[in-house]
Amino acid sequence: MNKMNKILYILKERFVVQIKDEISVLKYIETYSNVSIDVIYTVIRLRDEFGNNADIVLELRKMCFDNQMLVIIVRQKEYSDDIMTILDKISDELDEDATEFLPWILLTTDFHRIG
Repeated sequence: MNKMNKILYILKERFVVQIKDEISVLKYIETYSNVSIDVIYTVIRLRDEFGNNADIVLELRKMCFDNQMLVIIVRQKEYSDDIMTILDKISDELDEDATEFLPWILLTTDFHRIG
């Protein structure tokens, strides 16, 4: 099993992450291989915080000037008042190791309800 297949297996099978446009996401992760650790770490932290009571969606979004960014979206059946505080805390953990040269990951919710 190659590295990309392992990453895909970890995300989809172990942590039940929904990946939109899988091929584009995997190409992006392959291009910026250092981001794979951050994605897996973020998903682990999200599962620690929300358990299986949340859907986690990973997608690649076009940003301004043709840049792209990985976006991890958390969706729940019921949203607590502190969801943004929890997401900010996890984002801050990622930001501690980030530099301006690394690709950024946006961690957010769109407040869509699951179930």
